[in-house]
Amino acid sequence: MSTSQKIPLKEFAEQCRDQAIPLSSLFSYFCVSRIEGDVLNRLLHEPVAAIPPELGKLYKCIRVILVPYLGNLPLEKKLNRLTSSRAGIASKITPQRIVSFTSPPESQRIISDTLRCENEAFIFLAVTDEDSADLHYGFYGSVAHLICESLDEDRVAEFTELLRKELTDRVHGEIDECSWNLKEDLLRRQSNPTRNTKLLRGYLRQSMQDTLTLYMHGLCCDIDLETAPRQLNSRDIRRRLNLLRQIFPPPPGFALFPEELDRRH
Repeated sequence: MSTSQKIPLKEFAEQCRDQAIPLSSLFSYFCVSRIEGDVLNRLLHEPVAAIPPELGKLYKCIRVILVPYLGNLPLEKKLNRLTSSRAGIASKITPQRIVSFTSPPESQRIISDTLRCENEAFIFLAVTDEDSADLHYGFYGSVAHLICESLDEDRVAEFTELLRKELTDRVHGEIDECSWNLKEDLLRRQSNPTRNTKLLRGYLRQSMQDTLTLYMHGLCCDIDLETAPRQLNSRDIRRRLNLLRQIFPPPPGFALFPEELDRRH
């Protein structure tokens, strides 16, 4: 495999599927290049150990692929012959995600991505020049994305109702930028934000994903949320996290908030 290659995720996944090393009953991993044991423990073993067992039942297998870089390659789609002959232009469609062995331009670099194939899924992590905190967040964000694709709505109905109540009460802020943007768009375009529309469903799913990412990251690491104008206030964040803990209890020995660790010791 040439180090100058840029390989589509699906093609790369097919090449390394059978070479993955088991991490747990659900997770296995494949490293493109050698990673020292203590680094691998910090990047994968510790984050995987913190994932709530109930979440692990939603997939048969998740393979984590550690690669040098990930990037977006913008694809071009030819317009119909008449339009293209007159305008001489091409329209942009969804970028192709690729594994790269050399650093893509900054505007095209991404830290993580997912690929779903029937009962199994792949998480790609770009490990070159990235620190552990960012990689943890990228890993948990990818796990949360896969989980939210497979969750039974009845299982998280109580959490969805909590989000609807926040909308009714006009609670300010969100967990992350993606859910913030969707929430602002929803509130701007719907006088009744809880009316069942595509906008509402998109927001609920993204907010669930962002909160689930924070929940898993909080189980693994002692993290601090920076106060920001778009940030959900700490009281509402705790309410969401406590509800997720009831729905998806953490593995034995893992605590959600620092004071719980203090009490346990």
